[in-house]
Amino acid sequence: MRIDILNTVREEMRDQVTVIISSLDNLMVVATLMLSIGFGFVVEGTFPPAEKDYEYDELQRRGES
Repeated sequence: MRIDILNTVREEMRDQVTVIISSLDNLMVVATLMLSIGFGFVVEGTFPPAEKDYEYDELQRRGES
């Protein structure tokens, strides 16, 4: 009886660890992709436009007119 309970707890812990590990694997893939894209921007010298280049005030004035 006691051994069955210990085996059940052990299996449950193993399942939880498997879920956590797969989640960490997914996060590692996403982090690797983000790092490689950022590194590609630095190497190629192509960066997204700065926020000041968008001229939000001018676009808002056009929309109000």
